[in-house]
Amino acid sequence: MADDPKRLLDDADVDPELRDALGAAKSAAGPALDTAAGLARLQAAIGGGGGGGTSGGGGGAAAAKSTAAAWIGATAIVGSLAIGSALYVSTSQKPAAPLARELSGVASVVAKVDIAPPPTPTPVVAKPAVTPEPSARPAPAASAKPESKEDRVKREVAQLAKARAALASNPAQALTLANAGHQEFAGGLLYQEREAIAVLALARMGNTAAARSRGKAFLSRFPKGPAADSVRRAIGEPEQN
Repeated sequence: MADDPKRLLDDADVDPELRDALGAAKSAAGPALDTAAGLARLQAAIGGGGGGGTSGGGGGAAAAKSTAAAWIGATAIVGSLAIGSALYVSTSQKPAAPLARELSGVASVVAKVDIAPPPTPTPVVAKPAVTPEPSARPAPAASAKPESKEDRVKREVAQLAKARAALASNPAQALTLANAGHQEFAGGLLYQEREAIAVLALARMGNTAAARSRGKAFLSRFPKGPAADSVRRAIGEPEQN
């Protein structure tokens, strides 16, 4: 039949080693079983042993022959199946020997692969920070020119003029400017004029006690000064001839 499996011994695709093994198994199985000759010998043996029997014995011999024939046939079938199972396989099943040999070859190739260890990382050396060079320093500012005596006197005169101008309309501001002039121009040339403005400002503000205190101190220091009579009038002292 077209669907019958090929004999392994006749299959060209079978591995040579497997074909040799099947041939050795076939030789070891011995000669083919001759069922016809065996049956004849068994029938002769049965017939010779039961020749003196009765008709009943003849019937028993016939039954025995039939049973023996059946037994021999079954034995032949079993033997044929045992040998056939070793010699016939379906072509759809691939022999195991080539697959095992291929796997063995793959394993040997894998074993020979040289797995290199990962490269050792090169330590990174931190580079020193580059310090930027300082830019050219700006030239130092020229030191302020010391104020001359003439310039100082000019500023003192201007400050006194402001205090005198405020005395008529704003005595409190005049007093503030006079006191500030004493601090800014300590030891200056116009102290007497500024102190006279301070006494007059206190008197106009109604602060009589403060005006008399500072007025008497002024007169004791500058009794004949150009502003002495103005201070006397402010604090109620009589004028001197």
